[in-house]
Amino acid sequence: MSIQTGLSGLSFCVKDLKTNAFVDYIEWPTLDSTKPENLLKDLISAFESTPVLQTDFNTVRVIHDNALSSLVPLELLDTGKLSDYLKYNIALLPDDFVACDELNSLNCAVVFVPFVNINNYIFEHFGSFEYHHQSTILLQRLQAISTPDGKKVLRLHIQDQYFEAICFEGERLICHNRFNLQTPHDFLFYLLFLVEQLDLDPETMACELFGKVNKESLCFKEAYTYIRHTNLLEPKITTHLVNLKQNFVALNSF
Repeated sequence: MSIQTGLSGLSFCVKDLKTNAFVDYIEWPTLDSTKPENLLKDLISAFESTPVLQTDFNTVRVIHDNALSSLVPLELLDTGKLSDYLKYNIALLPDDFVACDELNSLNCAVVFVPFVNINNYIFEHFGSFEYHHQSTILLQRLQAISTPDGKKVLRLHIQDQYFEAICFEGERLICHNRFNLQTPHDFLFYLLFLVEQLDLDPETMACELFGKVNKESLCFKEAYTYIRHTNLLEPKITTHLVNLKQNFVALNSF
């Protein structure tokens, strides 16, 4: 089972590793997205009221979805000073625990603050488990589907309250950033800013959107208006669970 946990909601994905088939996918909204401490209450409520989550699992993976992260080149990474890489970008508390996922194939690490109360509950509930930041899953999978042709491809992971921009030049990562979506105009503003800063040509570049998006979505229509080669990134993994098809991270979390 993989569990995504973030202030915008929880999701639970169950897969039978023997048949390689997805068994169940559950989305669980958070009651109060402004208070991280309430996230644990939502998680406990989900487990107590959902029978499929009360079974035994061979493996459990927790994926933390938050903006409390940063990419650090491996040559600059000092695992004894992880908080130093975040303290200028976010407001760290003295007792905040900082973790990192090392991505050797990308020569970088995702340094992040996990939801420690969630980790503690999962450990008490299941014993040993894995946990990662959402960016880790995204970057690993997007690198795997990148081609070594040296061309730049901008991929946009669309969610309800934010989107992530990941740009590869061939198999080399050149950009990863996260932008909050507060107004209908935010997406287009950030997109045009990215195109300019990355020196991309709207007439020739490839732009792929995925996540909670389809061709009728406002963000897709805006991207298509300004970028000629705008398409949806279709999932390579098949499933009969319709909602799961829009959760790229959950699909690729096993």
